[in-house]
Amino acid sequence: RSPAYKSTTTEVDKSKYDDIYFDSDDEEEGDKRNVKTNDELLYDPNMDDDDQTWVDDIRRSYQHSQQPKSEEKNPKPLPNSDAVLNCPACFTVVCLDCQRHEIYKTQYRAMFVINCTVITDELMKVPIKKKGRGKKAKAITNPDDEFHPVRCDRCTTEIAMYDKDEVYHFFNVVASHT
Repeated sequence: RSPAYKSTTTEVDKSKYDDIYFDSDDEEEGDKRNVKTNDELLYDPNMDDDDQTWVDDIRRSYQHSQQPKSEEKNPKPLPNSDAVLNCPACFTVVCLDCQRHEIYKTQYRAMFVINCTVITDELMKVPIKKKGRGKKAKAITNPDDEFHPVRCDRCTTEIAMYDKDEVYHFFNVVASHT
């Protein structure tokens, strides 16, 4: 650099916030606040990256058996999930990789879940239509459409149904869309 272009910035005290950071008409001039560390702010700047790595590792574990040995060092990017699903009662994560229903936008299907259990000794059937009229009408069900309820491990809220094709159908969840 030539001497004509000397830096005109002055050394700023790194232990205080800049004046413009808390710019307000209500504050007195010259009121400097101490800069807080990440620990004092209860903030981890790497937390989002660490969480994403954890989710990607879980999702890759589902596909690990399908992946050829040559791709293990350079894995393909994961397909996008439509949402991360949580239990509506305790907000425990129950699914990281799911597909949103095309018609019923609050329903999802998935093959891999966490923190939930299939209740195999209970059986559910979905009625197709009612036969007869009035209150005494009988529901007709398809014998091929049998489901088992799925409950959250933490609070036992019923959150999904599990079908004979080993697919989870979530209907009672809180979704965070990705």
